[in-house]
Amino acid sequence: MSYGPQILTPSYYSRLFELEQVHGWCTGMRTLAAALLDPIFRSRTHWRVLDAGCGTGGMADWLRRYPGTDVVGIDLSEDALGFCQRRGQRALVLGSVCELPFVDQSFDFVLSTDVLQHVVDPPGDVATLREALRVLRPGGYLYLRTNSRFGLGPQVREANYRRYTRPELLDRFAQAGFAVERATYANSLPSLLAIAQSRLRRRTASAQAMDLGLRLKPRPRGLRWIDHGLASVLAAEAWYVQSRQRDLPFGHSLVVLARRPDNG
Repeated sequence: MSYGPQILTPSYYSRLFELEQVHGWCTGMRTLAAALLDPIFRSRTHWRVLDAGCGTGGMADWLRRYPGTDVVGIDLSEDALGFCQRRGQRALVLGSVCELPFVDQSFDFVLSTDVLQHVVDPPGDVATLREALRVLRPGGYLYLRTNSRFGLGPQVREANYRRYTRPELLDRFAQAGFAVERATYANSLPSLLAIAQSRLRRRTASAQAMDLGLRLKPRPRGLRWIDHGLASVLAAEAWYVQSRQRDLPFGHSLVVLARRPDNG
């Protein structure tokens, strides 16, 4: 059975590969990940990590910042895994996050970024989270990022695409059996600008649904200063989340750090 959304085309992955290297949003989201994950990865010397829905391998590359980290990437797309190979990654599996081809309790950490919103029904998002729980060792962590529907009105459902509120996402994690440690919105200030622009342009729900999950485009070199500015704004959000130990109340992204209970 195929669980893949129809929008993940070769051109999609080609653009994603370029974005991960230059776009300020991608840089800023990695800074937020570091704010939450640095204390965890410094707590031990070896981690076996699964990048569930690894895409073009940008986050797997980023995880090399942590010594002693062995990363396995899995994705449903051969095109995506081809880009991972271009990065020099070899521990790659062609498969679905909905049916992980790994034995129980085989990973210390699971990473899943911008994947959950694309999982089709059935099996659905809760079943996918349960798969992540299954392959985690007791006490292991899941770091997940997905899209929120803050300021966007009704939830978009085209092509089995989801957006979540924070309570909705927390409910999915509870159903799956995870203990949530942090759950914060992100991309907060840029989301306000995006909402204002959207309303000024009077964009329809159908227009918003186009190219779901990847509306970003690489900017010309002369405008890369915008990416630096955006990365700085998101770095300030990461500082707030880390230093204040508080969650952001709104934004177009949601980030959850959760654990498999020790007795789970």
